[in-house]
Amino acid sequence: MGEIGRERIEELLRENRHLFPEYGDLSRIDPERHRNLIMERLGGAGGTKEIRVLVEYYGRDEFLEVILRSRRVSERTRRFFKLVLRPSPPAATDQLVIL
Repeated sequence: MGEIGRERIEELLRENRHLFPEYGDLSRIDPERHRNLIMERLGGAGGTKEIRVLVEYYGRDEFLEVILRSRRVSERTRRFFKLVLRPSPPAATDQLVIL
């Protein structure tokens, strides 16, 4: 994953335990297996610090993709991130047309 470690994501989960009430034991949330859940909840309700960590860990494109495709994130949140994080332009090779 990104430059930051898994421990930083686990720390965010502990700091935002109120966003995961169905998990009495937060160690049951795996940052890889539950990546969508983590990005949806922290992305939708977290602050600047949480967003920065998520983007550094999962990558901007993956974070944005999860937020834009999620039905659990409000339309307002989707529009905000689409505007602020803007999807990456396609690679130059994707635009080549060979006749």
